[in-house]
Amino acid sequence: MLRTFINICCVALLLVCLSACSKFAGSDLSENIPVNDSTPIVDKLAPSAGHRLLFNPQRRSDYADAVVLLEDLTQSQPTDSSLWLDLGYAYTTQNKFEQSRAALAKADQYSRSLSGTKLGWLAALNARVADNAEKEIQAWNALTKLDPKNRWVWYQLGSILYRTQYYDEASSAFENALLLDSRDQAWAATYIHYLNAKSYYRAGKLKESLQASLPGQRIKITERANFYRQAMAELALGSDKKVSEIIQKYRRLSNKGRSFDESIFQTNLANFFFELGDYDSAIDYARRAYELKPGQYQSWSLAYALVESGNASEAIALLQNAPQKLHTLAVKGWAYYRLGKFNQAQELLLAAKASQARIHYGVERDLAIVESALANPGTPQVPSVRWFGD
Repeated sequence: MLRTFINICCVALLLVCLSACSKFAGSDLSENIPVNDSTPIVDKLAPSAGHRLLFNPQRRSDYADAVVLLEDLTQSQPTDSSLWLDLGYAYTTQNKFEQSRAALAKADQYSRSLSGTKLGWLAALNARVADNAEKEIQAWNALTKLDPKNRWVWYQLGSILYRTQYYDEASSAFENALLLDSRDQAWAATYIHYLNAKSYYRAGKLKESLQASLPGQRIKITERANFYRQAMAELALGSDKKVSEIIQKYRRLSNKGRSFDESIFQTNLANFFFELGDYDSAIDYARRAYELKPGQYQSWSLAYALVESGNASEAIALLQNAPQKLHTLAVKGWAYYRLGKFNQAQELLLAAKASQARIHYGVERDLAIVESALANPGTPQVPSVRWFGD
């Protein structure tokens, strides 16, 4: 009897402590972010600061902080499969795929405690780590049937569809995510607006892109990015809005942070006009950026605009002494393609491909064009392609 009484008291004390902890957590990073049907199951069962940073990040940098917190938690709770699953996901946000592989293996080791939904996440993340886009898409699609009210599942599905350039399907997934909650102030949640607008733009649906960018622009933490997409769609639609007004507003939105860099701003403008096919303006802004800071981003941005404006030889000369990394190799390869030197183009694009541990679909696209030209030498060159840096 005494032992039973003691057990009852311990349970009661535990419930009181858990209630107090939940009240404290409610005033922490997840304040004003309600737990609803779109919140992952693990959030409801085992909330942690690391998990909240992953699924309700207020800044993109919260993902890195989540890694640190979850690493500590898995050390103190080494058999908690949900923590290992979260850590595996957190590592992927930092492109730490080998660490993610190890964490997901731990989640699999203790997977008896995982629900069907969490097992679905494990399968999707394992496919991501293996860089198997087809399997990853299948896994997220399966999860949309199993957990259709989970916004994050739709978000992840849209992200991999966008990466693999299935833009119509991506926008459909993002729209489903936004149907569940379009007002959340978390960074990842509002970023969906930006990706949705970009997906519509890539699919050639400019009016839809414009409309999709407006809600995200009204949310402070993504207003600059969404205004960028709005402006592109408006100008591509032939809006008579003055370009100078758009640039002024973009500068005003960009110049709010301490990390504002004029050369990066000018390069972003160059890329903006590149996408619109205005290569003269793109070169003008890119040259300004390059003069301010001849860094890698500024260099290959200018070079790509030069290539598409018919100045491929100048682009190659510009990049001659630049670090031979992904974008430099790819842009030089495209320059040789424009010069009709397909063997050199293939060699450089293969080197760009080899420089990456994971598939870069922009390189794959350009390489396929070059290899088609090698197989069919008389085929006319493709017209201008979209911005490579996406």
